[in-house]
Amino acid sequence: MVSRRDRATMTTTAAPAASRLTGIWYAHWGTGLACLALGAGVVGWGYDAAVLGRFVVGGLAAMLVQMVAIAAWRRRIGPEAASLADWLTLGRAAAGSLLAGLVAGGEHDRLGLAGWLGCLVLLLGATVTDWLDGPLVRRRGPTRLGAALDIEADSWITLWAGAAGIAWGGLPWVVVIAPLLHYLHPLRAWLAGQVPQSDGVAWARVPGTAQMVLFAAALLPIASVERDAWLTWAAYPVAAAQSLTMLLTLRRR
Repeated sequence: MVSRRDRATMTTTAAPAASRLTGIWYAHWGTGLACLALGAGVVGWGYDAAVLGRFVVGGLAAMLVQMVAIAAWRRRIGPEAASLADWLTLGRAAAGSLLAGLVAGGEHDRLGLAGWLGCLVLLLGATVTDWLDGPLVRRRGPTRLGAALDIEADSWITLWAGAAGIAWGGLPWVVVIAPLLHYLHPLRAWLAGQVPQSDGVAWARVPGTAQMVLFAAALLPIASVERDAWLTWAAYPVAAAQSLTMLLTLRRR
């Protein structure tokens, strides 16, 4: 039988754990909704209600998918305090959901407001937050949750950057094969009772960087037939190299 003192101890220790568990949940929604609200303001100012509605529905759907994934990994990891670096990582994930909303919005004008917004979201989400959360992690130490969030946030924004590159960047559909293949990694980790981890392979960063450069170049609001032709030509070897990297790193685990 559990004594009153033991029950009190269990209650006091469970309360902070539950607080930490729900904290990252609220952080995800708060960060995502803030980004989505800003994006909706821009989209609503430049386009009609139909585009705005599709943008909001697409962005919210993407956030919901990510929220379910975060909750699943959170339960797998257990109670662990979130850090400021995790908030920045959630901002990168929210940028991916914002790109999903722009793709769903259907107003795919690279030289217009949607094109400028998509380019800005990608550059800020993929570079600024990534540069800032690294020093914070090194200063305060990594967490299992932060490592999983970092990998999946990178994957999420990469996937939707590729979709945006197809929608209004002129890229061929093959560029989303590698981002989709990446999700074999967290699936395998989940089935094995683990959490996503970095590949730890230095050479794997080269095709990954080339892929992100390709997506960023495709989303730049510049009209150039020559640029489009070069990007289309480059898309196939970059997509093939990154897809092969995904399969090889999967086999290493």
